[in-house]
Amino acid sequence: MTRELEARYRTALRWYPESWRQRNADAVLGMLLDGADHDGRTEPAPGERADLAFRGLAERAAVVLPAGVRSGAATLAFGYGLAFSLIAFWSSWWAPLSRYRSWLRGTTPDVSTFGPFLSPGVVLTVLWSAALVLFLLGSGRASRVILVVSGVVAILLPSVNAIVPGWDGPSATNLVFFALAAFVAASAAPARRALAIGVPLWILLFVGVYAWNAMLMPDVPSDRQFWYVFAARVPPSVLVALLILAAIVLLLLRRPGAVGMFALAAVPWTAGWYLATIRDNPAGAAGWALAAGLACAVGAVLLVALRRSGVRIVLERPDRAARKTR
Repeated sequence: MTRELEARYRTALRWYPESWRQRNADAVLGMLLDGADHDGRTEPAPGERADLAFRGLAERAAVVLPAGVRSGAATLAFGYGLAFSLIAFWSSWWAPLSRYRSWLRGTTPDVSTFGPFLSPGVVLTVLWSAALVLFLLGSGRASRVILVVSGVVAILLPSVNAIVPGWDGPSATNLVFFALAAFVAASAAPARRALAIGVPLWILLFVGVYAWNAMLMPDVPSDRQFWYVFAARVPPSVLVALLILAAIVLLLLRRPGAVGMFALAAVPWTAGWYLATIRDNPAGAAGWALAAGLACAVGAVLLVALRRSGVRIVLERPDRAARKTR
């Protein structure tokens, strides 16, 4: 039975990357078997396989996206996700100063109602705000759990809207944006100092943009007003081109980690931009998707060709290289 238990644990450890297993598998396996022997178990404890799978997938993610990259992306996503939820709450989901708010509720009483608010999107604002408070109080783990919960809520809201009549919104574009932003923000512990500085800056940026475009006090509150204004003006191809340009500049500055950080942090924005374009300009969205798919295919072919040719690209800081030559 011990061999069967060992085989089960080894199978569960396959969730971890091979490099990790070569270094740590025997030691971890010994600890797992000792624990099972101490408890008199002949099978893995309840939840043990799930825990190993979760931790193994986290280790695999760390190979592709190191902790520093994920932490930077999480800091950015936490800041803009919270700021965007607050501005959406003020201008769309509550909109207390909108001139036609009362008219909208009066003409569509069975559609636009969520208590005193226009949309159940306020739940997302509450969750994002609670996550920030918990983080500032030192409960980083609880903060990340709340962010994951907000992402799940964003995914489930359309189903709840279909079951409970009278709940209108948020839009699919915003729900996808907030779900992805929440998961990116929860992917690692954000930098406390950078987040404390970044959140007010993100809020000022959104307030300035909304005020400049007369969206702080809209005539008719619209959950998609941000995407109506900006996605219509700036095609996704321009957004992608700007991201590629930023990546090239960062590589020239020898900051490869920053490329991954900004690429991960940009995922919610590119997804939101793409969904907004699909709705407003399906032909343009299809063309952009085709171009993006072609670019990814060409990149994959180049990577495979480099790998088979034996070429290896090593990114290393100049100071470290200098130390090795001394």
